[in-house]
Amino acid sequence: MVSLGTVMASSIATSTANTSVSLGLGGFLRLPKVVDNLAILLIVCQLLDGMATAEGMHRFGVGLEGNFLLRETMKLIGVIPTLILAKGAAIGMTVGLRRMGSQVVWVGQSLLLLCLVYISAALIPWLFILIR
Repeated sequence: MVSLGTVMASSIATSTANTSVSLGLGGFLRLPKVVDNLAILLIVCQLLDGMATAEGMHRFGVGLEGNFLLRETMKLIGVIPTLILAKGAAIGMTVGLRRMGSQVVWVGQSLLLLCLVYISAALIPWLFILIR
C-alpha cells in the first residue's frame, strides 16, 4: 500500500524536475532573485562607470567623453553634477525595471543585456584608458 507521504513526495519531485527542465534561460531570467541580482549588478556597473568617468574627466578633460549630451552638460554644470544626474537617473530606471520584474517577462533579459553593454562598452574601455 502506498502512503500519502510517498505520493506527495513523488508529486513534488516530479513537478520540481519538470520545472527545472522546462525553465530554460528565459525562465531562469524571470526568477525574482535573478532579477534582483541583475538589478544590483547593473547599479554597481553604473556606479563604477560614474567613478571611472569622473577619473577620466579629471585626468584627460571633458573632451574625452564620448556621449555628446553628457559632454555638453559637463561643460555647463560640471563633471560631478552631470554624473550625479545621469547616474541617478539610470539607477532610478534600474529600480523601476526591477519593480516591473514580476509583471513583465522581458525585464530579466533587459537587465542582463544592459549589464553586458555596460561592462563591454563602458567599464572595459575605461579600464584600458585609465591603466595607461
